[in-house]
Amino acid sequence: MFRSPIYTTINMFAYLADQPDDAKTIILDEFPFSDFRDVPLLRFTNLRCLSANACGVKSVLGLPPLPNLTYLQLNDNQLGYNPDSPHFEVLATATPNLKRLTLANNGISSDDILKPLKDLPALHTVDLGYNSVNRTHHRQLYDAVPQVMHWDGDGGETDCDSDAEMSENFMYFESGSEKEEEADDASMADSDSTWLLSDDDVDHISDSASEPGMDASDHQDEDGDDVIMLD
Repeated sequence: MFRSPIYTTINMFAYLADQPDDAKTIILDEFPFSDFRDVPLLRFTNLRCLSANACGVKSVLGLPPLPNLTYLQLNDNQLGYNPDSPHFEVLATATPNLKRLTLANNGISSDDILKPLKDLPALHTVDLGYNSVNRTHHRQLYDAVPQVMHWDGDGGETDCDSDAEMSENFMYFESGSEKEEEADDASMADSDSTWLLSDDDVDHISDSASEPGMDASDHQDEDGDDVIMLD
């Protein structure tokens, strides 16, 4: 069914309105907008992963300060076709800790528009798949943005969904399993009724029970059940 740009823009605003202020991942894929000036992202200062694939983006103008953002996806847009340039210099201020940037299939044919990326010291991976600049300007790319180690998307990227899932699993492992183990250890240490017997302890008790002059009844309660006595 055909959906007008107005309809999908309203959907984007509704989607963003539903996101919590501390959201770590925002996915705007296929919502139409040409730059970020009309995208209300200002309150998402904890954002780590932002995906805006296939949105018709021509420029990153208007991207607000996102100091925790480490992964930005801009695949299948029009950043290389904008005669005024995509304004990547905005990223140095808006996303100073950016590590991964995907720009696949954006019609990028010149390394000149990528030079502002040199001001992102943490950036190590840029995916330029399906751009002509990726096939013909490798040396120029490394010279223009020397801190980037991977230009072909071979730096172990994931999409925003799987990236967030891995982070949640890691956090669960750190804050869930280990804390549960600590709680179990603490409860055992605080309990007066819990004893951990080693094999040597068991052997010692068995040897004591068989010493001459010691009657087996000394180790039984009123019901005749065996009782282990510890000194």
